[in-house]
Amino acid sequence: EYSYARSIVEDTYSLIGLFLYDSLRQSDNTDLLVEVKSIGSDSLLISSRVSSDSEPISQSWVFEELQGSTGIKISVQGDGEASVVLGFEYVPLKLLNPMIDQGVTVQKIIQAMDPFSGSPIGAPLKAYKSGQFVIITIQFTLIDDFTSVLIDDPLPGCFEAQNSLLSSNSEFDQSLSSSRFFSYFETEYLADRVIFRGTQVSAGTHSVSYVAMINVAGNFIVGPTIVKHEHQPSLMGTSDSFYFVVDDFSFEGPSLKDVCYDDIELSDDHNPVSYTHLRAHETGRNL
Repeated sequence: EYSYARSIVEDTYSLIGLFLYDSLRQSDNTDLLVEVKSIGSDSLLISSRVSSDSEPISQSWVFEELQGSTGIKISVQGDGEASVVLGFEYVPLKLLNPMIDQGVTVQKIIQAMDPFSGSPIGAPLKAYKSGQFVIITIQFTLIDDFTSVLIDDPLPGCFEAQNSLLSSNSEFDQSLSSSRFFSYFETEYLADRVIFRGTQVSAGTHSVSYVAMINVAGNFIVGPTIVKHEHQPSLMGTSDSFYFVVDDFSFEGPSLKDVCYDDIELSDDHNPVSYTHLRAHETGRNL
């Protein structure tokens, strides 16, 4: 179906390998009792029978429901093999470093956008001025071919993602990844995040990008971007998180070089703000 798909011989060997593995692990005739308990509160969160034909079990809780818990205990009884994945969604109060690599390596780069060409320019940014546009690039490397990839990039409070198809009736636009195959990703713009979805993504390095406007001054945390196999969430990776300082466009105090971290350097060569500043004053608009 895909010109870049693996050959029938490779797929056949993969199926034989999975069959032999399931036979050795007795996963072809699974009969398990899976229980998930909250340690401390002693409440039973999940108790379900799992067989070879059963559908995946999914359960969600809010943090308030686990108050008083000191941990989660997972117990399994019976024959066969099953995978249990536990994940959390939250807004971090502190930086989450280092990055996580479980089959996927992720990097996030923020660069200034050239106001004339619309291309990213200059070194990666950790500080910039409000009212300016930046390009966020997410580069990730897959250890193997993924049938389905989900990229979840949370937006810091100072960023507003710009939907390139706001004037059309389409919900999605498509970003071309940089890889040995031409893989396309559907892009969904939400108020607090940008989500990419790709199918039949080959092993290797890919990248997707989008444009955001910086609209609020202050100090912010850029949360980690999560890239994972949509149907096997244990295959995943996250980027580093870092601080991002936004200087007000009309700020008359010390420069960003004086108020930011030692490793942040913003020079006129890397900062297209002068072009936008001139154009704004020529038209009488205040960005």
